[in-house]
Amino acid sequence: MDSQGQVNPVYEFEAGYPMPATVQRAYDDLDLIRAVQMYRIFFPTVSGAAIFKGTAKVGVIPNKLFGTLDTQPKHVGFTLNSDTPYGGILLDLNKGPLVIELPPGPLLGAAMDINQRWIADMGLPGPDAGKGGKHLLAPPSYTGETPAGYYTSKATSYRVIAGMRSLPVAGDVAGAVERLKTIKVYPLTSLSGWTEPK
Repeated sequence: MDSQGQVNPVYEFEAGYPMPATVQRAYDDLDLIRAVQMYRIFFPTVSGAAIFKGTAKVGVIPNKLFGTLDTQPKHVGFTLNSDTPYGGILLDLNKGPLVIELPPGPLLGAAMDINQRWIADMGLPGPDAGKGGKHLLAPPSYTGETPAGYYTSKATSYRVIAGMRSLPVAGDVAGAVERLKTIKVYPLTSLSGWTEPK
């Protein structure tokens, strides 16, 4: 349709055959449809990669340094709310399985792969139900044993985003942020060169 709402003939045929401009327009339309499909398919992956890249700019390093965010209305994020502190835990499982150990308390979290596909729930919505627990995240290629006492999930990518939220009980935002800092991350087995993340 044009600006007046009139339908413009886009595809023109002569004797049942498309005109050269119609052929080109059909190919252009197919390219546009494919581009939109690819955008929709890869948007979560691009967003996941942007999380890794963007947080690196503020000093967050997978497996080494994690961050907290006392979210407020000024912060912009796809799923953030303005009253719950967040802890972003970015993991690289190339060295092997890692454990996220949660203390008991009002924590909510999920682990997602780089494509933002769900891997595991943790805390109140997870199998530990807020009572604390050891959540083992195994890399896609892992075939080893998983010991008892862990909530085990297999990741579908080596890069993992674990987003943790800490509920500010009775409005205690500072306490909620401190609770996030008590979450521990460590390898399932001893790794050469591993240092405790901060």
